[in-house]
Amino acid sequence: MQIEFRRESACSIMTIPSKRLDYMNVNGFKNQMLDLISQGHKRVILDMANVESMDSKGLSAFLFLSRAVGPDGRVALVSVHEQVQKMLVLTRTDRILSVFNTLPEALAAIDQ
Repeated sequence: MQIEFRRESACSIMTIPSKRLDYMNVNGFKNQMLDLISQGHKRVILDMANVESMDSKGLSAFLFLSRAVGPDGRVALVSVHEQVQKMLVLTRTDRILSVFNTLPEALAAIDQ
């Protein structure tokens, strides 16, 4: 999986191209995210428009990313599919990560 990356304002927007984020591809995702964080990207918006489902490994990758950006960093999810949103609510991960419907909403909140 090759994450698409772009900068907008002080935020790094990363688009996950895969339909699934699961045990099969989560290690590649985490490695790419760690590379970007080590380059100083601490305000991260994950565009989830392509991700239709994920398993517990995918969920743990988001929590890992949340810790990896450190106390001065922020992580937000945008364009989350209904199935993934249900998982975030069920596991209460939506209380840890910020979830937004649109990219402008996420940018406004995370760029502060």
